[in-house]
Amino acid sequence: MGHKTFANWYITLLIAHGNTVKHYGDPDPGLARFGIDQTGAIKQFLG
Repeated sequence: MGHKTFANWYITLLIAHGNTVKHYGDPDPGLARFGIDQTGAIKQFLG
């Protein structure tokens, strides 16, 4: 699953309300080193 950021949670809320933003804010370079996807919604929330 990996670590999820506030931005991913916010994107999940935006997508649930019809907004299709790919990413909110700046990607975390620390998470990027581990290859964790920081774009889009948190898939577990969208079911």
